Amino acid sequence: MNIARQPPLRDADEEAARAAIIAKLEADPGRYLSEYTHRFGNVLNADSAATLFPEYNESPAKYRVAVHPAAQWIRDELFQRALENAPPELFRVVFTAGGNAAGKSTALIFSGADSQSAAAVLDSTFSNERHATGLINLAINAGRHVTIIYVNRPLDDALNAMLERADVEGRVVTLHQLIESQRGAADTVRKLWDRYCDRTDFTFQDYGRAVLKSPNRQRTLKADMSSMESLTPNTALDASRPLSTRESKDEANRRFANIEAARIVVGMNRLRQRKNAEKSARLKEPTQPTASV
Repeated sequence: MNIARQPPLRDADEEAARAAIIAKLEADPGRYLSEYTHRFGNVLNADSAATLFPEYNESPAKYRVAVHPAAQWIRDELFQRALENAPPELFRVVFTAGGNAAGKSTALIFSGADSQSAAAVLDSTFSNERHATGLINLAINAGRHVTIIYVNRPLDDALNAMLERADVEGRVVTLHQLIESQRGAADTVRKLWDRYCDRTDFTFQDYGRAVLKSPNRQRTLKADMSSMESLTPNTALDASRPLSTRESKDEANRRFANIEAARIVVGMNRLRQRKNAEKSARLKEPTQPTASV
């Protein structure tokens, strides 16, 4: 087993929880792999794997980072086994890409990429290009066709979705994680497109505000949450606002940071307005009289 060890966490409780979770997984990996498959099939998601550990279930917000190395190992190990053991007719592997709370699981439903038509469906952000490339190389080496479903959701909408999800499921990410996952996914998808767009065994599908240009068809296709376009080797991916050739990397980073900061402010204002409206509505509700005995 090779579970990635990361630098010690600042919080002593979180560090102790991470060590305990990894120790339990290393002591009986088969148990956790079997339990995951029984509960979730071949749709592989680190968030789902995290729920196999009681430490995370007791406090998802606190132990999200602590459980991640073990959850990621479970996901990736099951992915490798699916590549080795899936029947030949399931020649396709599906990956999601997009920031936290972007709606990737929903996009999977609309895409039709269910567990019955693929060797594995790996539900991930793809915000780490090196890790994403490693997973794709595993699929290529196993002779599988690759489908990448990219979801690009406005940051303020993703923030609201994350907060609503936290109320229901207890899953929460920091603003830094939200921003970095969105930015990292966009960078990864652009690099993957540049690297693999000429391969006939690759398909890119886009949900979001990206503009898809097809030079051979002399027209521009736009994909959003209500429609999806499948990118083929004859279709080029172009960002909604490509970087200027005269714009330095630092300038681009500052511009993107300003845009994202503004979106966060918008999202927080919307959330504050909604909370205030709900509070006002509760205060206006008539008080029910207490029944006399």
